[in-house]
Amino acid sequence: MSVPNTMRVGPFCPTILVKKRYLIFYFFLIWISLIPVLLEFWIYWQLLWSYSRPVHFYTFLPLLFFGMYVSIVFFSVFFTKILLIIVNAIHKPREGVFLRHPSDKDYRYWSLRNTIKRWPVWLAHKFPFPFLDNICFKAFGVKTKFSNSLF
Repeated sequence: MSVPNTMRVGPFCPTILVKKRYLIFYFFLIWISLIPVLLEFWIYWQLLWSYSRPVHFYTFLPLLFFGMYVSIVFFSVFFTKILLIIVNAIHKPREGVFLRHPSDKDYRYWSLRNTIKRWPVWLAHKFPFPFLDNICFKAFGVKTKFSNSLF
């Protein structure tokens, strides 16, 4: 079912960007959260790889991938929380109604916060069990229980 053009007032979801320069925060968070995971894989490689007996390396590899996925979510939440504390110190978030226009400072910082939170929320949401979603939401201040199954 289509929506008439007169009813389209713009996107109501946080996927819009005020300025493309905020994407640098998104890419920075991806990069910095991948560094500890790559370090985990390097340590695993150093400890278990042997040309004569690679069976231990390949046996525990699926368990390593599971641990790497969980750790990338935790590291991305950690670095995102630090970045959000810095952004909130620069411009405190306000409740209320504000213009959805690039000239409005509240809207620009709202867009910046949503861009920063996008990577860990997306990453935690791709996990098949909801406990990573709940941990991510708790870290960002959402009042929820760990027993909730949010999708």
